[in-house]
Amino acid sequence: MFGARELLVLLVVIAVVWAVSRWSDRLRNAGRERRPPLDRHSVDLEECPVCHTYVLHDAPRCRRRQCPRRG
Repeated sequence: MFGARELLVLLVVIAVVWAVSRWSDRLRNAGRERRPPLDRHSVDLEECPVCHTYVLHDAPRCRRRQCPRRG
């Protein structure tokens, strides 16, 4: 059977492994907590009939002659 010394050493080893595990989890998750939350709003885009790119609804006029936008 185990003696008191062996049980004490086993408990210390278990406590050290548990502490190191918690410490490594904190290090791994530290960067996630500091990041700012993502901006979740969306914008509506429209396809330009001339150049076929997607632009904001109120985007200014581009430099093409056939540009249908005002501005």
